[in-house]
Amino acid sequence: MATAGAAHLQGMTTTFLETDHPRAATGVFVDKLQSAPEVGFGTAYRLDATDHVVDDSFPIPQANDLEKVASIVDLVDQGADTGDAVAEVFNFSDRQGPYYLDAAGYLGLVEVVPDEEVKTYHLTALGQHMLSSSAEERVQILRHTVAGCPAVRAYADGGEEHMLETLAAAGLGDGTADRRGATAVSWHRSLTSSANFATMIDDELDGALYRVPEAARKAAEAREERRKANTPRLVAVCADPLCGMVLPASGDCEYH
Repeated sequence: MATAGAAHLQGMTTTFLETDHPRAATGVFVDKLQSAPEVGFGTAYRLDATDHVVDDSFPIPQANDLEKVASIVDLVDQGADTGDAVAEVFNFSDRQGPYYLDAAGYLGLVEVVPDEEVKTYHLTALGQHMLSSSAEERVQILRHTVAGCPAVRAYADGGEEHMLETLAAAGLGDGTADRRGATAVSWHRSLTSSANFATMIDDELDGALYRVPEAARKAAEAREERRKANTPRLVAVCADPLCGMVLPASGDCEYH
């Protein structure tokens, strides 16, 4: 049974035109009349079944640009490992940086560092492997991991309506399902319709890496400032048990 989020699909066949990149919808599905669903199963870039399991401790992704998600391993490795740092590198709003880190986490490329004062990410074993891979090899890794995403799999198997039903079954409301669905469609498109996706990854890195050192410096400073702010300040008191006055910077008790 279709969900409310899929209601706008009823009565027409809805798909993205081949000339439209899904991210152009900026998180909202755009209705286009076509004679048949355009899901791209039979292309040379088909997403085959995979045994990869996503890390569902991270939210279902809302990060449409898969080439940026692929670049996260380089950013994190070089110290741009917080949401603010990623936002600065990609020239995003502050809220978007964590979306891309969490998307990489969902695919199993990064994980959260425990007990850091500022939420910080580091590479998993898979992320380390991707870091040392060529752009072409990264595309293969992405095909393997993205094919394990339930929303992408649902879109590949049954189109937008089936995908939205899958997202609704995961507990997402209509608006959130549409936004997360836009990411699933964009990822599927990137890996099935773009013969030059490896070049897109390289171009993304070339355009972003020069901003990484400054973003990494700020991330390190933010962690240190938060650590200092959260560290209890030690105070000296007078050694006389009958006094107990807090000593000034000079260390001298004004009463003794």
